[in-house]
Amino acid sequence: MLPDELFVSPPDGPLDEQLRAIGHAFFALITSEEAISMHRMMNTPGTAENALRELFWNAGPRRVQEAFAQFLQARVEQGQLRIDDAALASSQFFSLLKGELHPMMACGLCAEPAPAEVARHIDATVVFFLRAYAA
Repeated sequence: MLPDELFVSPPDGPLDEQLRAIGHAFFALITSEEAISMHRMMNTPGTAENALRELFWNAGPRRVQEAFAQFLQARVEQGQLRIDDAALASSQFFSLLKGELHPMMACGLCAEPAPAEVARHIDATVVFFLRAYAA
């Protein structure tokens, strides 16, 4: 789970820096050894019941996406972003952050990426996201 203080509201500080901080925290979370193991278990047929999958989804990904959607909506109201559907934009941001690296790690096709590679990936994600939604 990501700490709630990442989603500062009302808006505080430069938006791109906040997005990078959220991106780094999220990427570190989803690429931790524990998270990769959990991802593999949840996606292996017969290893987890649907109720467990739903509990995980609601406590983790759904909660984070909803908190981030509120974060985005606050920036829309401040005039920093133009987003018609904050929930969709939230989902898009986290999907972009996973990128190619996360599934490759989950499949065991690559080891932990170097910090410079992660930073480059997150920077590119933030730039792409802001090109789509900046006011």
